[in-house]
Amino acid sequence: MIKNKIEQNIESTSLTQRVFVERENLCPLCNHQLAIRVKAYLENFTIAEEAYCENCELVTRTKDHKIN
Repeated sequence: MIKNKIEQNIESTSLTQRVFVERENLCPLCNHQLAIRVKAYLENFTIAEEAYCENCELVTRTKDHKIN
């Protein structure tokens, strides 16, 4: 019984992870693969990341990462 619960958790976790990765990497409008642009700003020690769709030119997310 415990083994079945563990297997169910593994299956649901992997499905959850697959859905997350799919949502993060596909355009919400046209379902094409997103491209990533990265710019480094050394004067303030940050890296800017931008995910966009080349097909419909939609920017889906932008993130700034601090360099330590």
